[in-house]
Amino acid sequence: MHPLPRIAAVLAGLLITAACSTASDMPLEQARIGNIGVVDALDGDLTVAIDAQGRIAQADRAAALQTLGSFGSPATTRARVTGVAGTEARTAMVRLLADAGIPPSHVGFGDDVAMPGQARVLLQRFTVTPPTCGGWPDIQKNYVENGPLLPLGCVTNRNLQVMIEDPRDLVVGRTLGDGDVTHDTAAITRYQTDKVKPFISTTATGGHGATISKQ
Repeated sequence: MHPLPRIAAVLAGLLITAACSTASDMPLEQARIGNIGVVDALDGDLTVAIDAQGRIAQADRAAALQTLGSFGSPATTRARVTGVAGTEARTAMVRLLADAGIPPSHVGFGDDVAMPGQARVLLQRFTVTPPTCGGWPDIQKNYVENGPLLPLGCVTNRNLQVMIEDPRDLVVGRTLGDGDVTHDTAAITRYQTDKVKPFISTTATGGHGATISKQ
């Protein structure tokens, strides 16, 4: 047999075997989560009683803040406010949302008609479930042979998803300005805290019992 067809046949056999193993071991959706990760959008809404001058009763304000707080992660929440047209009312809504922790840059306004004296706030934020990556038993040997493609790709996905501040960026993306040391440091801290698949202290290299040790 010519070498190239033989190699192709071997690779095809390995791929078929891997596919069958995945299908038999776990459902397709679970396999996808296990190797790629999943980003989900969470939606919510609330109404706030507010007049044209931007006045909100103390009880209504407290109730709105409680609802906003229960939505989770205000720093990564985006809000679209409808039913308020005047500058004073819009400013008051931005202030209310800022008091709940939602950045003013994450607040937008729509022209939808609402009930008089009421503002409707549509909320959205994203969550990510990072993949659960399987390791490979022989780091040095597989590295030389370019073997751990799936495990390495999985770990790369997980590292990114753990480090990213807002999971929305994995779906929509955004334009960033100059580097921000505070945010950069926070990303590195999230990565270090996660301790993604650390190398075990001693890993066999696959030859004569030699080992490579963690430094």
